[in-house]
Amino acid sequence: MEKGQAIACGTATFSASCWALFCMLVNVMEPDAAVLASFLLGLCLSAFMTFAYRSVRSSLKAVLASSGAIALLGTSFFWIDLPCIVGLALMGVALIAPLLVREKKPSYEKLVRLADLWTNYGGIMTMSFASERLRVSVEEAEELLRWYCKQGLAFRLVRDHTTIYFMPSAIREMPRLEALVLEAFLEKPTGLTAYELSSLTGLRIEVLKPVLEGLVRRGLLAKHSDEYRLVVVSGLPEQRRRKRRRERRRRS
Repeated sequence: MEKGQAIACGTATFSASCWALFCMLVNVMEPDAAVLASFLLGLCLSAFMTFAYRSVRSSLKAVLASSGAIALLGTSFFWIDLPCIVGLALMGVALIAPLLVREKKPSYEKLVRLADLWTNYGGIMTMSFASERLRVSVEEAEELLRWYCKQGLAFRLVRDHTTIYFMPSAIREMPRLEALVLEAFLEKPTGLTAYELSSLTGLRIEVLKPVLEGLVRRGLLAKHSDEYRLVVVSGLPEQRRRKRRRERRRRS
């Protein structure tokens, strides 16, 4: 469970618990005392449960569903005269339930395939390209990419209104000049001219041109007019797409 998800869990659990506890306690104590007691109990309870949810990697959806059930339970006390102990017991069950629903772990096979794909394309990846090449949904591709980010093996970057995922270890395996060129695209993944690349890398045009041509031949970059673009961002050129389709037909 990521930090943002943990905050969402804590907020939902705290809000629902406070409301449910207030609805239960207001029948047995003064309203002011019920507010204070429900706030303090809800705060302690939500902090403890959020820690537990994060420790066992509970599903965010399960936690939110649990919070909704707790809020409904509290509201029901206005219409149903239940003993406070029964309400607390039901609330406890609702709080514990998400501990039994874990986040789904990404498929090991798909993680390996993604790592290979990442390496083949110079350590830079996008959700759409990973989805297309791995033949999975965009949501699943994002989950796989985020897994590597959680492990500290990759980083999510937003540049020029484009979200890319960067794996430093993959780019370090490439020849130095190629790695230097690809790292320049981290600043502007949507495309760079040879002169812009020369400025960013410090390489002279005559040195840069053979490197760019090599990256184009290997399918990491595509040339559009006078601009070079990452294939993982702009997609495969039409000619290369046709070639891939023919290869797939031959295999089938």
